[in-house]
Amino acid sequence: MITRQLFKITILSSLLFAGCDSNDESTVENTTIPALTTLSITNISVESATSGGNISDNGGSQIIEKGIVWNTEPNPTIDNSKVINEIEMDEYTSNMTDLSPNTVYYVKAYAINEIGLSYGDEVSFTTLEPAITYAIGDIGPGGGFVFQVDSNGIHGKEIAPISTEFQSQWGCPIASVSGTSSAVGTGQENSNLILAFHDSIDYYNNPSQCTDVVIATGDVAAKNCDDLSYNGFDDWYLPSIGELELVYTNLISQNLGDINTTLLSSSTQSSVNIRKFVTLQTNNGNTWDLDKNDLTNHRAIRDF
Repeated sequence: MITRQLFKITILSSLLFAGCDSNDESTVENTTIPALTTLSITNISVESATSGGNISDNGGSQIIEKGIVWNTEPNPTIDNSKVINEIEMDEYTSNMTDLSPNTVYYVKAYAINEIGLSYGDEVSFTTLEPAITYAIGDIGPGGGFVFQVDSNGIHGKEIAPISTEFQSQWGCPIASVSGTSSAVGTGQENSNLILAFHDSIDYYNNPSQCTDVVIATGDVAAKNCDDLSYNGFDDWYLPSIGELELVYTNLISQNLGDINTTLLSSSTQSSVNIRKFVTLQTNNGNTWDLDKNDLTNHRAIRDF
């Protein structure tokens, strides 16, 4: 009797173990590597960028590790640069750092489960070039002398070199151009107002309408500046008196730049027949009023 019971127990145990093996094999067969996509590249800078992945299917198994990989050659793998993402979410982002400027990088998201490793699609991007910085007195991107610069040294204003300096009347000597300002940063707007006014009266083709005591030449200083193309840039304009005062303060008084004329005229109108000019080599950069019909020196500036 005991022998028969032991035999039954042995048979039952064998069946139970056989059943467990069958289920385990079925589970393994139904598990696959993860399916995922690589996120678009964002926040691109000189030496960093952001990407990530979106796991659409974990393959029926827990994700053990996920992140992104990158390289300067196509088809990056986990043997190249990588960053692991610890966030418990299917969609994740990761930052790439210590990149080289102006360089093409190839990126893939990756994920690992108990079956194996899977990669998302490959995307690429190019890091930015380092920004060029400038200081007062430097040669600017347009070939002029920098006389104003922001705290980062990236943006500012430059005055065109002496080779571009010209002499002309200011414009119509007997008419008023309303709305011009003295402030720094208004030279371009002043120039636009001056150009619009002279266009409206067809001054260039009919300057005699502005002749009074003196002959109007049809020359407009703001237009000469607007027409200037130098060092590949054509966005020059006639400076305001405030901008010319900065030229004196930041360049002339510091023995910088190439300005050796006695005065330069501005785009700032004082009254009907008067415009503002600044003395450069004399009188400590003081500003004065001058008739519009007088021939004076002008120099264009531009923003960068």
